Amino acid sequence: MNRFSKLALVSLFLSGLFGCALNWPIRYNMSDITPSSTTQLKGITLSVEPFTDSRTSVSENGIVFTAGRETKIDGKRVCINSEKHYNKEPVASQITTAVSNHLKQRAAFKDVLVNSKSSADFQLQGSIRQFYCQQNFSYAAAVGRQIGIIGMLVTMNSKTLGTIKIEFTDLKILGKDGNQVKALENVIKTFENELPADASCWQAFWNANSKLKEVVDLLAENVEKGLSEIVSTKTDQPKNVSHND
Repeated sequence: MNRFSKLALVSLFLSGLFGCALNWPIRYNMSDITPSSTTQLKGITLSVEPFTDSRTSVSENGIVFTAGRETKIDGKRVCINSEKHYNKEPVASQITTAVSNHLKQRAAFKDVLVNSKSSADFQLQGSIRQFYCQQNFSYAAAVGRQIGIIGMLVTMNSKTLGTIKIEFTDLKILGKDGNQVKALENVIKTFENELPADASCWQAFWNANSKLKEVVDLLAENVEKGLSEIVSTKTDQPKNVSHND
């Protein structure tokens, strides 16, 4: 288990034990991200421009803006990644930073910046349409918490059925002049499986971050592929050759 996972587990344990009202960051471990096999972008600097937050356009997302991390949907007790428990920095801003850091960790580019189009060769723009986690409340973990520390330790590996939806849309690559040079496919993923659970619903945030890592890796592959096609096209263009008479 890596250091970040251990710290997260400690936070979950303490929040369950003392009912702490903490805020959860959108962050995940990047030390194990596989480097990109793309080589033709080593001389390019990319700026990840602030992603637009369009989550309110999806009715399903409405509850994350109005309810706490433990709520009821269709009469069922559930945990969600409630907006009120994220850091003060906006969700879209945190995800923008995560995308930039993830791309940088893949090491396909000379450099990856955030909101620095004047210093970059190309810009990545996009919108966040979904970043949603909903899972059943863990009654086993709740019972464990009532028993005390031993009970919490015994039920620490509890899981419940959940759904995580993450969507990046309106993805495009712009040139240095700000004009669009390529539109990218939307990155849309839905995960429906057993997810780690706790008695205080903090795991919903951790689970969302974990799946975000997978989806951003797909996004990174699309960006690298799209820019590679642009670079290859420019390289393949015939050059004017002058002939002496």
